[in-house]
Parts: sequence; C-alpha cells; structure tokens
Amino acid sequence: MKYTAHIQKADREDIEYIIRYIGEEPAPKVVNYEMDDITVHGAPLNDEEFLEHSGSGCSGCAVTNEDDEIEASIHWNGETESFKLENEQ
Repeated sequence: MKYTAHIQKADREDIEYIIRYIGEEPAPKVVNYEMDDITVHGAPLNDEEFLEHSGSGCSGCAVTNEDDEIEASIHWNGETESFKLENEQ
C-alpha cells in the first residue's frame, strides 16, 4: 500500500493511495479497508490487481504529520492484513 498526503495548509490536506494485491492466491474481486478515519467496503480491484484513490481530503482537520504512523487493515475473502504505514525516509 502506498499512501500520500499533500498538505495544503495547517488544517487542509489532500490524500491519494494505491492498494495492490501481492498474494499467491488469485486476487479478490473486491476488498474492504480501513486507514485512520477512512473506512471503505466493497472496493473493486482492477485487472492489474490494484485500486487507486485520489482527490479526497479534509479542510479544518488535523493533517498528517511527517512522523505519523497510520494504522491500516485490508480485508478480503475472509482474510485480514493489518499494518502501519510509515513515512519513507
């Protein structure tokens, strides 16, 4: 998973992310996932086995800081993978 936050002001950011299936079993058709305050159900993967999201964000919010770790979970076909997204150095 790759997650990018574009900080516009002290209280505004736009986000984009990519979720790519890397398992050995056939890729699921849809996944459910959570990242911080984001929860999505039934997100379809494309033919290349990933989904891409851009264009959402918040205004008047607490923005992502450079040293923030973002908790993420992805659910598919009865399986769950949980991990932390960390800043690339």
